Order: sequence, then structure tokens, then C-alpha cells
Amino acid sequence: VERLAGLDRYATAAAIAARAPAEADRAFVATGAGYADALSGAVFAAVEGAPLFLSGPTCLPRVTRTAMLDERAIGQVTLL
Repeated sequence: VERLAGLDRYATAAAIAARAPAEADRAFVATGAGYADALSGAVFAAVEGAPLFLSGPTCLPRVTRTAMLDERAIGQVTLL
């Protein structure tokens, strides 16, 4: 068992997303303000082998942007 955690929910989601296959060029983004979109979107993302990131209500947190754009080559983003 390996515990994945961050300073907040956005950093934790980025840490979990880092475990997605490196060749995944698609990502999903759900709001971090509520759980419904992320809960159902996580299943779809898993089927696609893609990471799921969390966003704030009005902007993309820096940790999410860094994980999506600097650490991975994401070519397609689906906003849930």
C-alpha cells in the first residue's frame, strides 16, 4: 500500500494523476468544489487510461497546471 497525498485536494489529485500511464495524452478535469463530477468522471478516466485533475471554481490551480502541462504531454482535455 502506498499513500498518495498533497497539501490540498488539488495537489493530491495531481499526485494520483502522476500514476496514470506516461503515454496518456488525454486528461480529464473536474471541479474540486464538489465531488459528483470527479466521482463519475474518475470511472471514465480510468477506462480511458487517462489522469483526472481537479480545478478550482474560477481558475486552474498552479499544481494542476504544472502537472498537466509541464510534467505530461496532454494533447486533449475534457472538462467534466
